[in-house]
Amino acid sequence: MLKKYLYFTILISSIILWTGCSEDESSTGSGGGGTGGANESCLDAEDVEGTWMLASSSSSASITTNTNVSVLDGWTEASNPMALSIVLDDVALSADFHYLHASSNDNEIEFFLSENSFWSGWGDMFIEIECDIDDLTSCSSFLSYTDATNTINVALDSLTSVGWNFTDNTYSLVIDEFTEESTYTNATFSVVSEATISTGTMSILANTPLIIETITNTQEAWNQSYITFNSDNTVTHLNTLDCSLISPTNDYDCYNEGCMPTMADDMLSGCQNIDCTTLTLAEECLMWNACVWADDTCVAYESNETLPSQWDLDCNELILTTTLPGTETSYNVAYDLSLSDDQMSYSLSQDFCTQYAYYGYECDAYSGPAEDFYGLTGDQIDNIVITSSFHYSSSSLPGMRTNTMRVVDNPINRPQILRSLRK
Repeated sequence: MLKKYLYFTILISSIILWTGCSEDESSTGSGGGGTGGANESCLDAEDVEGTWMLASSSSSASITTNTNVSVLDGWTEASNPMALSIVLDDVALSADFHYLHASSNDNEIEFFLSENSFWSGWGDMFIEIECDIDDLTSCSSFLSYTDATNTINVALDSLTSVGWNFTDNTYSLVIDEFTEESTYTNATFSVVSEATISTGTMSILANTPLIIETITNTQEAWNQSYITFNSDNTVTHLNTLDCSLISPTNDYDCYNEGCMPTMADDMLSGCQNIDCTTLTLAEECLMWNACVWADDTCVAYESNETLPSQWDLDCNELILTTTLPGTETSYNVAYDLSLSDDQMSYSLSQDFCTQYAYYGYECDAYSGPAEDFYGLTGDQIDNIVITSSFHYSSSSLPGMRTNTMRVVDNPINRPQILRSLRK
């Protein structure tokens, strides 16, 4: 598949932290968070010292081309959305797809019908149709559907052929009538008559950056992340999950956070943290985001990611240093820093290809990202810039409550927008 679940495993976990080039070299960002300048006073280290709680983070990508181009408009709602009928356990449901996205390379073309724009998180339902680039009657399809009580993930084996047209600056995807009965989900899926979903074009002007999307994440009460800048210039991290603070509307509100649903009188009443050591079967263990199976034992997942261990301040730049375990190799990243009262923000902007080059990948004239803008080629792209910002409030470390709070993955420094771009 061209796009579905194409996450950059290394980049998502550490790209913003490990952007230096060689031992003890520094990588300096240029973002919107800095307050430095020739005529401005520098920040004091004492203002940074202490514990800060992550309030929100955001990431965005901008693309600049060297010529005027028109690409498929995956940002704007289609003029004629497509509806899919679903009958689940004799209950009639309906999935409405308002957005159309297309990705392609020399071998495949992928159509993505979704509840929300592909660039802003897709929503709770989508259909992915992947076809041979030269044979649109040779396709495989996948449906994901979620509502307050149901979650369906199933292949649509009957949806194997599509029509694809471009007329009067409009892209149209045509799906023939089909009916699919799935014994796996005890559901029937159908398009009762030929369906067409259409969208127009988006103009990208030469030398004018186009913001692809800005994704903002606000920390939930049950999932908190703390960073402490110590006076000896060391950095410590604490990330906690308290499942009891979740008010779920369905089981998956618990599952998605690595929590276990709690029941009262056969009704969902809340979520609770999981004691992995009580799970004795591998399949039970692996069904939870919170547990891993190792040496025939279920144990709590512990992140092995490497986080910054040192910090320094250069006027209005926050320099975070990460040292690889068992080595003397350290990587410095300089963020633009701003402080106001009890609030702290730092940000970094870097070129997409620069990030990939660090890991030994060839950006190949942006040919990878260009696949996701139908109508664009890599040699038409001048640059793609990834910007990440993190916003904190002054805080103190929470007390750890037995069986209520546990250490979880660190959400800091994962620019989510990278999930929407291929290398």
